[in-house]
Amino acid sequence: MVLVLALSLAAPAMAAQMRGAGSSDGSAAVALLTPATIAARITTLAHDSMRGRATPSPELDQAAEWIAAEFGRYGLVPAGGPETFLQRYTVERTQLDVARSSGRVTGAARASLVMGRDFVVVPFNNPGRGTIEGEVVALAASPTDAGDPLAGIDLKGKVLVQYSSRTDGQIRLSTRPEWSEAGLAAIVWVSRAREEVWDAWAARWNRPRLEVVNPNPGTPLIAVRAQAVEQTLRSAGLDLHALEQEAREEPIVRSVPDVRVRFSLVSRTTQRYEAPNVVGILPGSDPTLKNEYVVFSAHMDHVGVGRAVNGDSVYNGADDDASGTAGVMSLAEAFAALDRAPRRSMIFLMVSGEERGLWGSEYFTGNPPVPIEQIVANVNLDMIGRNWPDTIVAIGRQQSNLGTTLARVNAAHPELRMTAIDDLWPDERFYYRSDHYNFARRGVPVLFFFNGVHEDYHRPSD
Repeated sequence: MVLVLALSLAAPAMAAQMRGAGSSDGSAAVALLTPATIAARITTLAHDSMRGRATPSPELDQAAEWIAAEFGRYGLVPAGGPETFLQRYTVERTQLDVARSSGRVTGAARASLVMGRDFVVVPFNNPGRGTIEGEVVALAASPTDAGDPLAGIDLKGKVLVQYSSRTDGQIRLSTRPEWSEAGLAAIVWVSRAREEVWDAWAARWNRPRLEVVNPNPGTPLIAVRAQAVEQTLRSAGLDLHALEQEAREEPIVRSVPDVRVRFSLVSRTTQRYEAPNVVGILPGSDPTLKNEYVVFSAHMDHVGVGRAVNGDSVYNGADDDASGTAGVMSLAEAFAALDRAPRRSMIFLMVSGEERGLWGSEYFTGNPPVPIEQIVANVNLDMIGRNWPDTIVAIGRQQSNLGTTLARVNAAHPELRMTAIDDLWPDERFYYRSDHYNFARRGVPVLFFFNGVHEDYHRPSD
């Protein structure tokens, strides 16, 4: 099973104990990983009374408090704050003022942009506010292109323009965390989406929105209607459609220093909330290695209550991600039951806000209870309860030597009847879509155990 594989991966001594060597504490710990116990945890989290555990909600707080109580029962050390397992971050509900917000192109090309009609702010990793301005750098590339097409380019204060001739509105952007860290001011996505697609975007993305109060937000993403700027930019020598055609073989980057883009975004805060993470530590047993930490993570939130399907409006999230949450809880209980703790320390982390944009893990990795340099690995469990009984996708195994370790452990334990395989869906970019990503972008080696989506994904039937 996946949890025993994770136990073996993180604690080599456990592997020996499961083969019958060593003291009996290993088998006693593994014995705690029963289908009935795991099912009971999933049932608690995915019960209708939890109302889909939206971030933020009283039900999510209830789930966090229950997990914290369980961590205390296992004997973990509270690490969310002083003497508490709960780590809280602030979420605000804000409203962009469409009438007072504006945009324009200046320099060798000039155009005025009206919010809603000509541009909308996409609630991506930064909702955008204040003044956003910079020189234009145009990029034409596939989101799946290997390597960094902007390597070596000074991005500080620049606005990265990308273009799509697709009319269905599918967002296929190239974006990398290192671009934000290099000071990129914004990404402008020039889209030829059909009128009805654009109108739906404007209606949805101009609504009041929830956002994390973050002193170091990522790069804002702004969608601009192609008809509003395409001809203007062409007059300054930037033909976006021609650039897209040229980039079919390899990425193309074009600096346009005599063209600038400026957005003035005015917003107001209407409500403020606190959202929880749950953090517990099992101190390591080795005098030196206990200062290194392995993080096991899962997201305890889901999407809440929504449109009814067959009379059911509670989106329970049993697989997404009560399964992963139950998995991390089970690992925490099993590790804590060992007579001798693993040599390295373990952090058991339940985050919220994953469904909103990896909020909780972003906050945790920016505010960890130990220096981020001492976190040597993250094993993330998200949607491990469906599809195959004998196979688990391990995303991220090529990005670090954790993949080699996983392959060795997997080969050494055929009795588990569980095979870890590579990412089957690279075009879906799952590597960027769960909480391990915020560890990876800070240089922590990661493994993301995942069994894929299914017909119940983000539906009340999950």
